[in-house]
Amino acid sequence: MKISVLDQSYVIEGGTPELALEQTTELAQYVDEIGYHRYWVSEHHHSEALAGSSPEVLIAYVAAKTKRIRVGSGGVMLPHYSAYKVAENFNVLSALAPGRIDVGIGRAPGGMPLSTRALQDLQARDIDTFPEQVQHLTSYIDDKWREKQPLPGLKATPVPSHKPEIWMLGSSDNSGIVAGQLGLPYAFAHFINSQPGAMDQAISHYLRTFQASSRLMQPKVLAELEAMKHSILIGSVKTIALKIRALQERYPIEELMAVSPIYDINARKRSYALLQQAVSEADTGKPYR
Repeated sequence: MKISVLDQSYVIEGGTPELALEQTTELAQYVDEIGYHRYWVSEHHHSEALAGSSPEVLIAYVAAKTKRIRVGSGGVMLPHYSAYKVAENFNVLSALAPGRIDVGIGRAPGGMPLSTRALQDLQARDIDTFPEQVQHLTSYIDDKWREKQPLPGLKATPVPSHKPEIWMLGSSDNSGIVAGQLGLPYAFAHFINSQPGAMDQAISHYLRTFQASSRLMQPKVLAELEAMKHSILIGSVKTIALKIRALQERYPIEELMAVSPIYDINARKRSYALLQQAVSEADTGKPYR
């Protein structure tokens, strides 16, 4: 099982946004070195507790400071933006870090109503158009928009040799259905919606509605878990390994993405090292070496 990180760039008590972003980069470099698969940064607005309001900018910096790990958004809140501009941003990122860029997209506001109004230039947008926006984004990134109306001939440049990998993020049945119908990999945000049965139902809808696409022939599921939330994962390496194995038996999960909001950066890094041990034990049934 692959293992990854969702980092929210926490502004700790007594700290600064500068320190938060410095620690985001430090953690990315650390998990890159120990073999994590991908590193996603979040999008939050009008928040003094979280410094990551512009994932595209942060992705560029983190990708430049790491060597191997995939870097992406968890996620870009698409209803705020032009799908065309998002495609351009991530095409540039993919040209800068070929084969290492993910564009995770969601439809949540990522903030309070004031920031939503500001992002949408005081013009409220209909979130029901989100599936259409996702279709537009995939067409731009796949360079297939020229075949469709209403803007024939339009290209989202540059067109990199390695396309960014598109992920649908969500915590509801609807997100699973949209991901399935469009043939996209699906990341369920269990740390947002940990209601009993919510993940089962959303993943079930995803699997039921999945249609193979040029991007993905078989369904692909990631579960985002909060490592410090009592109702999800807490305990010794052995205990966590058993819980992860139980998740593997219940869901077709290929990858775990952990959120570990620990105050001290060194303790936070250690939590990811211990989680890596637990995943290894879950996979092999043997103590980590």
